Amino acid sequence: MLTSRDVAKEAGVSVATVSRAFNSNSAISEKTRNRILEISDRLGYTPNFAASSLKSKSSGIIGVIFTDPSNIFLSNIINEMESYVNSYGYRFIIMYSNDSIDREAKHLQTLLSLCVDGVLLMPVVSSDALQTKRILKQFKNQGTPVLQCLIDFYKELPTFSINHRYGAYNATKYLLDLGHRNIIYADKLDSGIPDVKFEGYKSAFENAGLAYSKDFMLQIPYSIDATSILAKRITSLEATAIITSYAPLTVSALKAFRELKYKYPADISIISYDDNDWLNLMDITSIAVSAEKVGDQIASLLVNDLMHTEKDSNTFIEVEPALIYRNSVRNLNDKNEQSE
Repeated sequence: MLTSRDVAKEAGVSVATVSRAFNSNSAISEKTRNRILEISDRLGYTPNFAASSLKSKSSGIIGVIFTDPSNIFLSNIINEMESYVNSYGYRFIIMYSNDSIDREAKHLQTLLSLCVDGVLLMPVVSSDALQTKRILKQFKNQGTPVLQCLIDFYKELPTFSINHRYGAYNATKYLLDLGHRNIIYADKLDSGIPDVKFEGYKSAFENAGLAYSKDFMLQIPYSIDATSILAKRITSLEATAIITSYAPLTVSALKAFRELKYKYPADISIISYDDNDWLNLMDITSIAVSAEKVGDQIASLLVNDLMHTEKDSNTFIEVEPALIYRNSVRNLNDKNEQSE
């Protein structure tokens, strides 16, 4: 089996220098590092980071478990976080739970066995999280920080969250102010856990002195195409607007519009969560925070505070999303527009 000794012999350096070459934060010259990496590639050598971590008690690895690999917003956050942690000499292992609590627990167990230095977890919202809680306790016992990202589910974990109640409230209020009343709010189905976005939706109606109907609050299983469900509900409820809580539902809504031969904003208005380039291209109003800013803040909180200080585990940071106004919402109060 090829070892670091073989690379060291070929390169004419010590085994310790070979080890330092694979740590971007090590104090060796770029010329030496590049020569060692070139020889390693030629010989087919890769370091065993798990074994190294047992010796040094530091793996140089941060584990990331996010929910949805297709979410562009999450991908942008990961790119920003990765740039940040790389500058501190850490590497990422990125995994996705696909909203499966069992898969999340397996990924956490893998990261535990790899002796990672820290974990960024976007938790699966589930009423059956006993296995995940058990593993999180093991991380705590061994002193490995776990930062909960974007979703505030485990109250015992330090958390960086987005105030989704505020975002949903503002989007709903905007539609109400423009004369909309039949507003669908579509979100993914969680396992009996109250959704703060629905709370924001309801509060906007209540503060406006208006009644809301639960018929307009849809929870749709993550794993299915919601196109037909949305198309039927739009027609049966005579909806004039829809708010979608994440990218796949936005796509399903647009497909439903096509099925119904609706055009936005003339026939129906739409607001989507999580801004990105294609929403901008489609001229769709969105509820968003900056992925770049969020990525930097999350990585800094883990690397600079939780991993290198005795930061209180009750740390809670929450950012407020903003409405990005585009041309996907119709003003029903504009009589001239309605008469066209």
